[in-house]
Amino acid sequence: MEKQKCPEVRFKGFTLEWEEFKLENMFTFYRGESFSKSDIVKDGNFKCIHYGELFTKYNSVIDEVLSSTNLKGLNFGRIGDILMPSSDVTPDGLAKASCLKVDNVLLGGDINILRPVSLISSVFISYQINHSKEKILKCVTGTTVKHVYNKDLKELGYLITTFKEQTQIGNFFQNLDQSIALQEKKLSQTQNLKKAMLEKMFPKAGSTQPEIRLKGFSGDWALQPLENIFGKIRNAFVGTATPYYVKSGRFYLESNNVKDGKINRKSEIFINDYFYYKQQDKWLKTNDIVMVQSGHVGHAAVITEELNNSAAHALIMFTDYKVDADPHFINYQIQTDNAKNEIDKITTGNTIKHILSSDMKKFSLLFPCVKEQEKIGHFFKQLDETLALQHQQLQTLKNLKQAFLEKMFV
Repeated sequence: MEKQKCPEVRFKGFTLEWEEFKLENMFTFYRGESFSKSDIVKDGNFKCIHYGELFTKYNSVIDEVLSSTNLKGLNFGRIGDILMPSSDVTPDGLAKASCLKVDNVLLGGDINILRPVSLISSVFISYQINHSKEKILKCVTGTTVKHVYNKDLKELGYLITTFKEQTQIGNFFQNLDQSIALQEKKLSQTQNLKKAMLEKMFPKAGSTQPEIRLKGFSGDWALQPLENIFGKIRNAFVGTATPYYVKSGRFYLESNNVKDGKINRKSEIFINDYFYYKQQDKWLKTNDIVMVQSGHVGHAAVITEELNNSAAHALIMFTDYKVDADPHFINYQIQTDNAKNEIDKITTGNTIKHILSSDMKKFSLLFPCVKEQEKIGHFFKQLDETLALQHQQLQTLKNLKQAFLEKMFV
């Protein structure tokens, strides 16, 4: 069967078939200079990229270089060079190409440099290489440390189109990556805002008042052990539940589902009706709180309406409120550094951490009046809703990029 030579989606006005060329017909090949992370300084005379930074800082296009050194190099990177790692501990780490869009950059020794010798869009080629990772993976050698050599890269063939269409495709994906980067920045800013406000809207260690107070509230917060707030603080089912697992049935809440103040269903375990009803006296109700008791101890979450009457495994359950209290306020206070440090003091174990429900009964948090609790809980719930929306928007952009990569390259 003849190989397809036209992408499924094209910009208007382009109809010619794409042609295959080897990389050696489009580029000359170099290696970077030998220097290490220790040679990187804050205010050096030369901009530089260490090979490890290709994984941590850069995508398909490098338009800003953040590191510098005082070392002098013989070969400096130029605008249009394509940079690829030449060694890594995993094969996937080598299947990465970045187009350099800044000049006079000293490049580390474990970087393969592809310099254009013909009219070619290096941005287009870098996206093409990243989209066809399997070609690079076939070139990987080595056992503990993996390598890919220029002599093998030269032999790789890629289907390319006219320079004009290359440019449009490259610009399209570059703009899409910029949108993704902007969305990632917005998400990071909101995450940082939440972290800062958690530390400022709850009292620090040794204090009974927060640094930032919502309008209309004053006075000290009262230190209360959690057994004064909840009628029951006890373990969910602890033991072997695997004989009751089924492919579909009753969702079984486990520690993997509780992380960073929220309940997620990235992984789901289901149990049969017999085992579910056997735990009826321990069903969780809306606004109950659960906490991880082994592993990533101290992570907590509020039971939502969707999970009312859920059964749970290997979690500490806080139920049957004795007094009026806002569950979200409690949950967010548990996420503060102060609370985390206090919880860490009562955990046991070295390799795997554990926490006891009996210890959590005596564990104390600071409480203002219920109205202030509710407003603080609502404030952070809105922040989390914003974060969830930003996560979703970011994932939508990433999915869009992947879909276009599949349809706009051959």
